[in-house]
Amino acid sequence: MKHLLTLLFALGLLACLAHTEPASAAAPELAGVAAMQVLDQVGGAVTAIAFDGDLAFVAQGPRLYSLAMTGLGEAQQVGYSPVLGGIVEGLLLVDGYAYVAAGYAGLYKLDITNPADITIVEQFDTPGFAARLHRQADWLYLAD
Repeated sequence: MKHLLTLLFALGLLACLAHTEPASAAAPELAGVAAMQVLDQVGGAVTAIAFDGDLAFVAQGPRLYSLAMTGLGEAQQVGYSPVLGGIVEGLLLVDGYAYVAAGYAGLYKLDITNPADITIVEQFDTPGFAARLHRQADWLYLAD
């Protein structure tokens, strides 16, 4: 029985290798792909959290959410950012701004002075995968 299974496996492998149709050199064109855009996004893993007074800023998926800490263990959503170009990997709050490491999408600077309307101020393309942030005095360090 073991020899029969080995023989069948070998024949199947040879049949796959003997397939004579050439592989396509270029990816197939898909109609309308260039016109696709993200309409909205919901959910994702919580990857970072930072606090500013009674506000918590929570990174979930490719967004930053602001939550009002209304009581012990109680929070109410105040607002959220637009969808960023990548999953939030790192978060740092400095003087009314949130600096967000967003993987291959680079580094984002978000205005959080109005937590109900978090806006993108700038996006910096980085050569690698923006993962973690650290602040030392007036310097911002990015693990990329």
